[in-house]
Amino acid sequence: MALLRIAIPFYDRVWLLRHCLATLAKVTHREQVDFVVYLDHGYEPEGLQVIDELLPEARTVTSARQLGAGGAGHRILSDYTDNPATERLLIIDADMIVRTDLVATILAWPVRNDMIISVYNSCLHQPLHKSSAPFVHKKRLGATGTLWSPEVASLVIGNVPAAQYYDDRFSEFLVARNMPLCCSNLSLVQHLGVRGENNRAFGEIDYGLNYAPDGPEQVSAMAAVFNDMMSNQSFHASYPKQPGIRA
Repeated sequence: MALLRIAIPFYDRVWLLRHCLATLAKVTHREQVDFVVYLDHGYEPEGLQVIDELLPEARTVTSARQLGAGGAGHRILSDYTDNPATERLLIIDADMIVRTDLVATILAWPVRNDMIISVYNSCLHQPLHKSSAPFVHKKRLGATGTLWSPEVASLVIGNVPAAQYYDDRFSEFLVARNMPLCCSNLSLVQHLGVRGENNRAFGEIDYGLNYAPDGPEQVSAMAAVFNDMMSNQSFHASYPKQPGIRA
């Protein structure tokens, strides 16, 4: 029986989905994972071919209306609370790549019902106290990389309605309840969507700190994105920085 559900919300940028699934297909203990790809309404149809090619065991769930990032996150948590068939749920955006030891590392951690743990140490979400310890605490987490128990997912679904910036909303709710937001100091996943809606200007690009690739698929993905970034520097350099960037 699967011990971990990995949910991947997808809408567009098939080339990044390809990198995401290529790295997920190489994780150890893959047989312990229930993979689910959430297809938002209006998704790029080529994504289905990529899923069948690279991660054929993945189930797909299609939304009848466009939910956006916040709505998709709420839908994933809601589905999990309705059917908590695995011990934990991990949300991984389709523009992320993962280390091969991602699942093995998570399964070695005890299941926690009193906190959220993230496997993504975002440079945009600073720790409350800088430390070289295995884990740091933060006041805000993005949804991608978050690890949920059924109890914590139910708590959030019961108290935080779907809304824009859903990750901010559930972070604020949990902090108000004195529930720790814990983050692995070493990112086990990496963000590659540097030209997405919220990642355009240099200085505001979301990146996982202390990430070290441990497989050729990850190296290839990072090289492709680095080449794209450096070949289009004017896009990032000329885009105005946003005044109230979330940190």
